[in-house]
Amino acid sequence: MAEAWISVSYSSYATQPYSEDDLQALVARSRAHNSSVGVGGILRFTSGRFFQVIEGPRAAVSTLLARIVKDVRHEHMHFSRIERTGRRQYADIPMLFDCHAGTGERYGLRGSVHPCDDNWHAGAKHG
Repeated sequence: MAEAWISVSYSSYATQPYSEDDLQALVARSRAHNSSVGVGGILRFTSGRFFQVIEGPRAAVSTLLARIVKDVRHEHMHFSRIERTGRRQYADIPMLFDCHAGTGERYGLRGSVHPCDDNWHAGAKHG
């Protein structure tokens, strides 16, 4: 029997300022790790807030979430969806990244900051 797949969605608030370089480094590390464990998903950052969907084998997603929950770079996690899924919505993509500039000065963002990945759509296969 094939391992169960799950999809988890959550949001959280950044506890520190994030520059373009900070976000790019976070995404690069996440992509490398996610590829190695068969997990995919999407990360969105806007006005000091993270929104993420993580999908993959239940064991791998559970292990990753245990690390994410303990990460001090964000707080006030709110899980909006946890469900079993029969297929990946973001097939073959270890982490899509999207962001929108905001005025959240609390998070070190200034109006024109737009630290987005040029490859946001990078071959995404949406189901």
